[in-house]
Amino acid sequence: MLLGNTSLNSTSKNPPQAISTTIASEQMLQWQVSLGVGYVVSNRWTVGLLGGYESQKNTTELETIIKPFGQDTYSFSQSQTNNHQKAITMGVFAQWQQPITEKLTFFVQPSIQFLTKKYMYENTTMNGRFTSNDKTNLVIDGTSKYNQNQARSGYVVAVRPGLLYFFTAKLAVTLTAGQVAYASEKTSSLSPDSRQREFDFNPIPDALSDVRLGIQLYL
Repeated sequence: MLLGNTSLNSTSKNPPQAISTTIASEQMLQWQVSLGVGYVVSNRWTVGLLGGYESQKNTTELETIIKPFGQDTYSFSQSQTNNHQKAITMGVFAQWQQPITEKLTFFVQPSIQFLTKKYMYENTTMNGRFTSNDKTNLVIDGTSKYNQNQARSGYVVAVRPGLLYFFTAKLAVTLTAGQVAYASEKTSSLSPDSRQREFDFNPIPDALSDVRLGIQLYL
């Protein structure tokens, strides 16, 4: 048996003409509040109304510096992108419960919620050049700015499994892990420089994903 390694080395006819350095940073803030009011129909079934509000902000900064070989001038590009999404949901739900122990109960909660979203996108890009390492003699060649606003509406049909732990007969903590869901959305552009357009957005079912904690009060 003969073992070996063969490699081919080649020299590019077009070697790199510059050194490029890119620095990127990203910040995200997301929070959500959900409320529900239900009526206990029987020992196993509860039906009611759901509502919620969600906010998500994302900021990305990108800086690129290019130094051509044989030149003293650096090319400079800096961009900042801001995304902000707000959503309001309202709908109905049903909850089926199966007691496991005296204090622990398994439940399955199907629901349908109608949603309204606002999506805001903003990008600012600045291009320039400088000759010193600390950019004290930076010259701005140009700045561009792009904005886009969208309004979205639709509905979400979901089934979410979870557990109820009763501290007392009227106070329980809920724990859910993921959901199987189907969503349909229509998006309309609100930007003055964009055409009005609508389309359906149908994501695939969501497998086990997020874990949520909640409180249920029985009056």
